Amino acid sequence: NTAIGVFAMLNHTTGANNITQGNNSARFYADGTTNAVIFSDCTYLGTATRVSAAGVSNEIAIGYLAIGNGSNTATLGNTSITATYIRGNINYTDGGNFIFGTTTGTKIGTATSQKIGL
Repeated sequence: NTAIGVFAMLNHTTGANNITQGNNSARFYADGTTNAVIFSDCTYLGTATRVSAAGVSNEIAIGYLAIGNGSNTATLGNTSITATYIRGNINYTDGGNFIFGTTTGTKIGTATSQKIGL
């Protein structure tokens, strides 16, 4: 395990191959008060990043107050982030799905000039 930052991974007791950087990173579970003690093979980058739940593995959370979303997931940003920008091509592997939220306003594009070709 590698922890960089004041109180980074402070409460961890069980698990290996974790990397955490930032003050209080991977110190608590998602609720922000319960000590994060069990997780393995995870990466937490940013001040106060949080582990989603006990026993997760291969969880990645990046950004200030970012909270992981479970084993084998990657999370960018916290709930205050309003947009995510990615430059260049996005290569999507076979067998994956695009999953959109279910709240009102979920859509692709906002103008008639924004299209997806299939």
